[in-house]
Amino acid sequence: MRRSAKPDTTKIQADIALRTVKVVHLTHNDFDAVGADAVHRIRFKNEGVYTIFSSVGKFPMYLDIISQIAGKGDTLSISDLSYRKGNEQHLRRLKQKGWRIEWRDHHRWHEDEIGLVKSIVDHLHIDTGRCACGICASDLTPDDVIAQEIALVVCDYDLWKHQDPRSSVLGLVLQRHENREHVRDMIMLGVFDDKKIRSEYEDIMREMNRVMERTKRAA
Repeated sequence: MRRSAKPDTTKIQADIALRTVKVVHLTHNDFDAVGADAVHRIRFKNEGVYTIFSSVGKFPMYLDIISQIAGKGDTLSISDLSYRKGNEQHLRRLKQKGWRIEWRDHHRWHEDEIGLVKSIVDHLHIDTGRCACGICASDLTPDDVIAQEIALVVCDYDLWKHQDPRSSVLGLVLQRHENREHVRDMIMLGVFDDKKIRSEYEDIMREMNRVMERTKRAA
C-alpha cells in the first residue's frame, strides 16, 4: 500500500494558531479514526473541526505542538489513541494554555493511567467493548441516525465482526490514506459507496491479486 506523505508540522501549527474553528480533533489514521472524525463533524458542524490524523508514534509530537498554542476555551478532542507515558505533561500544559480536553478511546488502559488522565482532562471515556467511533457516536451524537449507522459500519470492521459488507470495502479503501477525506465526507452524508470508493477498491484488489500471482510464481 502507498505510504502517506510526511506531515507538514509547521503548517499544522500555523493552522491551529490561526484557527477559526472551535474543535481540534486529534485522532488515529485508520477507518475507526475516519469514522470518529465524521461523527465529530456531524456534532460540531456549526463550531467547525480541524482534524489531525496521527500515527501512534507521532501522537506525543502533536500533543506537544498543540500545547504551545493558546486554547482560548476551545476543545481538543482526542480519539482512538491510547495513553503513552509522559502524555500527562502535555495535557497539563494544554490546560494551562486554556484548552478543554476530551479523550475517547477503546484500547486497554491501566487503572493508574485512567486515574492520572481523568484528574487532568475535562472528559475521559474508555470502553474496550466498542470501536472509538462508536464511543464518539454514543457521547456526541446519540440521536443522529447517520452517525449511529457510521458507528455500526466502523465497529463491524474494527472489532472483526465482518457482518456488514460495506465495512470490508471501506476498510480496504482507507489503507490508502489519501482516501480519508473523501470517505469521511461521503459517510457524513450517509453514503457508504460511490464511484470513487468502488474504483479505489477495485484497483486495490487488482494490485493485491497481482502480488499474489507473483508470489505463487516465485514459490
